[in-house]
Amino acid sequence: MSLFDFFKRKNPIKEEKAKRQYPMLFAVKAPPELRPAFDKIFFETMKDVDGLSKAEKMKIHKIISGCEGGHLNQAGYYNLVYEQFFKDRQWSWGELERWQCRFDELGEYPARWLRRVPDRDIDDVGVLHRLRVSDIKGVLLSLGVELPKVKKDDLINFVMADAELKDAVLNSQNAIEIREKSKFRWNRNEEIYGFLIRTMSFRANSLCDEKRRAQLGINRTDCNLSITFEEDRKFIDIALTENPNAYPPFFPGDLSFYRWDAN
Repeated sequence: MSLFDFFKRKNPIKEEKAKRQYPMLFAVKAPPELRPAFDKIFFETMKDVDGLSKAEKMKIHKIISGCEGGHLNQAGYYNLVYEQFFKDRQWSWGELERWQCRFDELGEYPARWLRRVPDRDIDDVGVLHRLRVSDIKGVLLSLGVELPKVKKDDLINFVMADAELKDAVLNSQNAIEIREKSKFRWNRNEEIYGFLIRTMSFRANSLCDEKRRAQLGINRTDCNLSITFEEDRKFIDIALTENPNAYPPFFPGDLSFYRWDAN
């Protein structure tokens, strides 16, 4: 055995652990009656989505339905569907846009809604603060400006006071990398997509639950509407006034649901 073989010796305990087969801890299984509920909600909702062809919508449905657990198993389709059909393309969802207009008119928004004010990108002073003193001094030295030992705040003030020095430092490679890494990367497409998938999934669950209750002779009027955020109540009232037979979520981002209490 060589010295290198000694360091490459296998750990029998680690090997044994690697050979063990562990069962799936969180296997997703959907009851059979949930699939037709999702089919109904999916096709009703996707009629209101523009920018995708009918063939693409059918492919999306096939991908979701083909997952073990169907729409409940978002880990099996969420990223795949987004990357293939929604990312980096123009599309819109009519229901969400109608609610957006309504919220804008009211000047009020539900607890969970689209981000309305994107974060600002890092400003010039912020970039300078993230640069090392040696990086700033290096750029200044290349311009023939040599400074004694100085506090970072004083150095930044010195640079900001001179337009030429400021441009030189902020256009250095290190500064460009800092600004790029700090850019606000909010993706509206991705956020709306998340609302779309969740709305279809939870609305299908609500439809399925209502049909189960109906088979037991339990009507919607026998149930309590559980509202997670009290500030959402006014918007739920609007939705139910327009359509008393609507299923929660009553609007994208709504977390309410009907609950039957046998007591």
